[in-house]
Amino acid sequence: MRLFSNAGIISSLLEKSFKEGEPLEHPLLNRSIGTAQKRVEGQNYTQRKRLLHYDDVLNYQRQIIYGLRSRTLAEGDTRKNILEVIAEEVDERVNLIYPDSDSMADREGTEAFLSWFSQHFPIRITVDEIISLNRGLAVAYIMKKINELQQSREKYESKEALQYLERHLLIRAIDKNWQNHLTEMDELRRAVGLRSYAQKDPLNEYKTEACRAFSDLMRQLRAEVCTGL
Repeated sequence: MRLFSNAGIISSLLEKSFKEGEPLEHPLLNRSIGTAQKRVEGQNYTQRKRLLHYDDVLNYQRQIIYGLRSRTLAEGDTRKNILEVIAEEVDERVNLIYPDSDSMADREGTEAFLSWFSQHFPIRITVDEIISLNRGLAVAYIMKKINELQQSREKYESKEALQYLERHLLIRAIDKNWQNHLTEMDELRRAVGLRSYAQKDPLNEYKTEACRAFSDLMRQLRAEVCTGL
C-alpha cells in the first residue's frame, strides 16, 4: 500500500479513528486496499506480458532451427536439405561479387570467392566461367557442380553411407551452434535491461541483437556444413 496508495492519509485516519485492539474496518481503508491490489496485479500482468514478448523472439528462431532439424531426421533424401543450406551460403557470397542483379561479376571479387570455394570443395571453377554469367545463373552453375560432386562420390561409397554422413554433418552443426546461441541469448537477456539507463527500450534492443545473433548462428552453421562436406 505504501507504494500504490495514499499511505499518509490512511495512517492519519487510523491513528485518529481507531484504538488499540479495534478491528480495522473503514470504507476508505477497504477502497485503498482494493486500489493497491489492482495496481499490483496490473503491474505484474504488464511484466508477464513483456516476458512473453521476449519469449516470442526466441520461439520464432526455435521454429526455424527445429524445422530444419526435423526435416533432416525425417526425410530419406538428406542431400536435398544439405544442398539447400550450402546454396544459401553460396548465394550470400556470390551476391558480394555482383554490383546489382543485372550486372556482370566483378573480377577481383570473383577471384576472392573462388579462393574460398576451392578451400571447401574439390572442384575447379575458373574466373571466366563465372564472370560470363549473371548472378542467378552463377549460383545455379556452382550448385550444379557441388551436386555432381556428391553424386560422383556414390561410385566409391554406398548411397546409404553418404546419406548417413550428410545427416550427421548437418545435425551436428545444428545442435552445436544452437546450444551456443541459447547461451548467448540468455546472457543477452540478462544484460539488455541495463540499456534502459541509456533511454533505450530493452525489448527493442533485445529484438535487434537477437536478429543479429541468429544471422551469425546461421552463417556459422552454413560455414561448418561447407567445410565438413
